[in-house]
Amino acid sequence: MQEVEGQRERSFFLTFMTVVSCVAVVILHANSVFWTFSYERVWLTANVLESVFYFAVPVFFMISGATLLDYRERYDTKTYAWKRIKKTVIPFLVWSVVALVIQLLRENYTFDRVTVYTVVDTIINSRHWGIYWFFMPLFGAYLMIPVISLIPKQQRKSIFPYIIAVGYLINELIPSINRLFGSVIPVNGELTFPISSGYLLYLFVGYYIYNYQVAPWLRKIIYVLGVVGLAVHIGGTWYYSYQAGEIVTLLKGYMNVPCALYSTAIFLFFRHVNFARWNSRVKAILNYLSTETFGVYLTHMFVITGLTAVFKVSWDSFINRTLGAVAVFLTITVVCKQLKKVPLFRLVLP
Repeated sequence: MQEVEGQRERSFFLTFMTVVSCVAVVILHANSVFWTFSYERVWLTANVLESVFYFAVPVFFMISGATLLDYRERYDTKTYAWKRIKKTVIPFLVWSVVALVIQLLRENYTFDRVTVYTVVDTIINSRHWGIYWFFMPLFGAYLMIPVISLIPKQQRKSIFPYIIAVGYLINELIPSINRLFGSVIPVNGELTFPISSGYLLYLFVGYYIYNYQVAPWLRKIIYVLGVVGLAVHIGGTWYYSYQAGEIVTLLKGYMNVPCALYSTAIFLFFRHVNFARWNSRVKAILNYLSTETFGVYLTHMFVITGLTAVFKVSWDSFINRTLGAVAVFLTITVVCKQLKKVPLFRLVLP
């Protein structure tokens, strides 16, 4: 019985992280004023919001690692592939076409030449709807998961820390130091660690944190490094941008060390929260919200764009960028619940 309760608590941890990460994404996109630099207070608050909620994308990949690397225990690879296509590829293509039509009608996007190539290129590279950039690295991770899943489960506890440590060192730490301080560490660009390059690293991090215990002393170190990473992200971006008079992205990037440390610390911290003590109504609400997070991601920019264009909503307001973003998330969740009662919408709002 205790083992069953522990498994439920772990599963609810992923539910909680899914909801929190989705809310964070909506706040990030409502906070687009960050990308228009100024010396005014609005940019200072935007910089803080941008940095605090920057964990969203890495955590989404961590959740994918935690939930999908053991897919062979539930179904075969053919079923895995079809589930990914039905759940992500088809909705991505449909909503990309919807976004393209809207952008063409608004004349925010035009083609030099209308050909099959230019249309496909626009959709694949999200030239018309920038937030969909996320799908290409996600699809790349999905393609890699069947390979990673072949690592025997009994070997993962020992080999995954090696993959994570070398990945952080070679793919993130050294490049970040050289980017920040110049080429102070001599390194050959051909030296890479492909298995945990890019967003793949977060698959291993998510799986390990979800399935295994991290030693208390190591947790404390990771928490401290996470706080340092957040502080560096906020303070460094403020300092360099103020000096340059424009946005300086030197410390930004989901594969940059500040983000990696902070995101890992966030995921690890909530993994050790005792959700069993949470109020059952709160847990029920979060379970309700978690079922529509992908639909929220697919559609929230349509809502934010519509509120801006039609109702002249100003996202300079701190309230709108925070509570307003949460309201957008909640509203879309309820709408998606209702739309999915129609079979056609279930195909595009999985």
